[in-house]
Amino acid sequence: MSQAGVAKERARKKKKSADLLSNLPEEVRLKVLERLPVKDAIKTSILSTNWRYNWAKLPRIIFDSKFLLTIDKESVEASDISGSYSNIVSNILLGHDGPIHKFVLCIPWWFKSGSNIYLWLRYVSRKRVGELTVIDEREQAEKLPSTVFLYAELTCLTLQWCKISTLPRTFTSFPHLTSLALIRCDFKSTSILERIINSSPQLRFLHLGAAEVINVTVHSPKLEHLIVEGLLGVLRLGDETINIKKMELDFDSNTHFSLVHSSLPVLQSLSFGSCCFMSNSHWRFGNNGIISAQINSRRRFGDQCIISDLEWVEIQALKLTDVPLYCDFISSFVLKLLCTSPCLQSLYCKVADYDLCRCRLPRHMSGCKDFDLKDGALQGLKYVELVGVSGSCNELCVIEVILKCAPVLKVMTIELSGDVKTDDKEKLKIATKLVKFSRAARNVRIVFNT
Repeated sequence: MSQAGVAKERARKKKKSADLLSNLPEEVRLKVLERLPVKDAIKTSILSTNWRYNWAKLPRIIFDSKFLLTIDKESVEASDISGSYSNIVSNILLGHDGPIHKFVLCIPWWFKSGSNIYLWLRYVSRKRVGELTVIDEREQAEKLPSTVFLYAELTCLTLQWCKISTLPRTFTSFPHLTSLALIRCDFKSTSILERIINSSPQLRFLHLGAAEVINVTVHSPKLEHLIVEGLLGVLRLGDETINIKKMELDFDSNTHFSLVHSSLPVLQSLSFGSCCFMSNSHWRFGNNGIISAQINSRRRFGDQCIISDLEWVEIQALKLTDVPLYCDFISSFVLKLLCTSPCLQSLYCKVADYDLCRCRLPRHMSGCKDFDLKDGALQGLKYVELVGVSGSCNELCVIEVILKCAPVLKVMTIELSGDVKTDDKEKLKIATKLVKFSRAARNVRIVFNT
């Protein structure tokens, strides 16, 4: 082959290789674009004519905190940052062609007041949005446009730090909504909050983070996963709300919290956050106080914890965060909670450091030894993970009770606190005590992370 022919063949192969990217199927190109930030996806328009308008068909438009970082604040005057952000969002939305399945709008703290937010949300409402997230980071949030509650196709709704004053007169329900998160929102009245929740017949996930002390009643027969945090006062679960399988609680300290329910027969996973064990917290579960606790740093705790004989029959996983086991009251509470969970299979407990605890409780370390565990308790417990263990009397007491009463225990993982990890004498002391504890499970494996 002549030199001219060789050069021609090379040019043909080079062109063919270059066209591989341009000739990708449209669905593949969209998959690639979905994995890029929205501004980078728009830049792909220069690759070829086949890519020029692909970004306009993106099913997901995300203006989140990462998107905010792409705005060059250094090259824009402080007074123009808001205008620059507004222009970028408006141009992207106006250039979009097709449905938007997921829309995320983060309103930065420096964004000025204006009507653009209303226009954006109204425009997107015509795009058959399925997942909507609005986060308002401004100190003085404006009223959330009521058009948000007219998105008939919504399956997932997340509102954070939003101010919700009214609902549209035409609002009836969210017929397809399965996931709802209302985090630190400002509601004009509790009735608005309850109406949003109880007008979602398909709701399966609810994250409720209260910004103020309010009382809420929930009627959600299909609800399976419940997260409660913040300043919520009383949460009443209607008689039909009996399908909750996972519940996570982390209400603020200095809060009197009550969870009132008739029955949670299928609850499998229960999690207590760090704030539940703070000083001055007061909480109770159930109509008759299945579990009630009043944590007050100025009082003793001999009679402050009550757990009735009603069992958490189906609970299989229990998670406790920043638990002050150095306090007799709390260590006894943990053991009583284990006692009333006959189907428990896994336990995770992160122990609070006494020296770092923000709200300290009395440091008693003797009451746990006299705890009488019910017959049959811990019969199904298989996995235990204890983090932040310092070797206190109550910590070792909890470990001893679990080893003694859990016949099918497979693995117990013990991770020492930072101070103890560097103290060889303390590590040896704890290990010596662990070896002496009797074990109901012959083949249990104890992982001692030092």
